[in-house]
Amino acid sequence: MTKLLSFIALLLCATAPAQTEKDLYGKWQFASIEKFDGPDSEKQLMLTVLSGMAVTFNENRSASLSLAVQSYSGTWSFNSKTKKVVIANKGKEVFGVEILGATASELRVRQSPSLIVKLKRADAQVLNAEATPATIPASIEQLTGNWEMNRLTNNGKENALPPLLSGSVMKLNADGTVSGKLMGMSAAGRWEIVKEDGADCLKVITGSSPMLFYIIGISTTTLQLQAPGQNGVVFGFIKKQ
Repeated sequence: MTKLLSFIALLLCATAPAQTEKDLYGKWQFASIEKFDGPDSEKQLMLTVLSGMAVTFNENRSASLSLAVQSYSGTWSFNSKTKKVVIANKGKEVFGVEILGATASELRVRQSPSLIVKLKRADAQVLNAEATPATIPASIEQLTGNWEMNRLTNNGKENALPPLLSGSVMKLNADGTVSGKLMGMSAAGRWEIVKEDGADCLKVITGSSPMLFYIIGISTTTLQLQAPGQNGVVFGFIKKQ
């Protein structure tokens, strides 16, 4: 997991000036990848890892980080010269980024000229929000079962599953509990069907920050989900016995 955190930290590194540390107070969630010049398979993997990301910088210097199916807590610091924000746990850095820019509702970070990432304040609307995709209603009975990820499509074009997504499974139980494995990491929590801006969604809670998925399609044996911020990217699942 440490290597994965280091990977994400590198993804979010930037070299341009930031605002003051007071602009960082609060909870931030991944909003979108604004620009990425690279293979679609790499972008899809980044979107998958980052889609459930949330980070909180409290005024008392405590901090928390949720990433994929893991959560961390610690303290944070801001270097006004290097513009680097660091979260440390037991004296070890687990998250570190330089901020490209900050507003009241958005953080914008850059790893290189080829990658720009946006975070949104948790209680703010995404500034470049995409249109809500068309969804379909689903019942608890339809969603209950063992689901294995078996396909990935991008704007209608099917792509091979990246190695880290192969073997990803989730078991949705009728009592509202969920267990599964994502990118080789096991997790457990709760799930429910919710409405988000009028859209039918599957909400999975395995840490301090819930993961939300638009329900794009469902049958007795298949399920298609799309995460907010992943316009055109649909994750396909097959029901296992």
